[in-house]
Amino acid sequence: MFQSIVEKLAATAIAVGSVFFTTVDGTNAVFENPEIHTNGGQVVISATLNNCFTEELDRLFQSGRPVRFYFRVTLHRNGTGQVIQFNDFHHQVRYNLVDQYYQIYLSEKDQTMNAVSLEEVHRHMTAIRGYQVIDESALETGQEYYVEIRAYMLKMSLPGVKDEIDMMSYWNKTEPAIRTEPFAKEDLAT
Repeated sequence: MFQSIVEKLAATAIAVGSVFFTTVDGTNAVFENPEIHTNGGQVVISATLNNCFTEELDRLFQSGRPVRFYFRVTLHRNGTGQVIQFNDFHHQVRYNLVDQYYQIYLSEKDQTMNAVSLEEVHRHMTAIRGYQVIDESALETGQEYYVEIRAYMLKMSLPGVKDEIDMMSYWNKTEPAIRTEPFAKEDLAT
């Protein structure tokens, strides 16, 4: 057990070192396949964030510190870009150093689950499934809208490290974003 903790601390040091002492080989994270429809009178969206993991980020996941991906979903009036509604939520992963499993929390569903592999972590951290954007009755007939999704990470502090880690370095300091095609309330009729 002690050996495992030492290995995880070493992994954290490597990840932190990559941020501070070299150029981070980040990745160009992108959203794919946004799907919008109605479900039970709610306008819902699903999408997947892809190409967002690096070896250093995976090592940081294994450090035992909580790591969060933040998401912002905004509904806009097409043509004016006016924001009608926005919501923020996050997905968090934390590795249990003693029992060696990942705990994942999805704030939009208030759901916690356990995973034993990084593949499971990747899948849960990046999937937005059936997220409720707005009540369908709040949309005006004849008006077009679009939904935009953005992802970002906040700076992170680690014990014993003076400076915070700029987590966005792992995504080449660019917030991935995608917007749906314009749609009208009538387009969503089931």
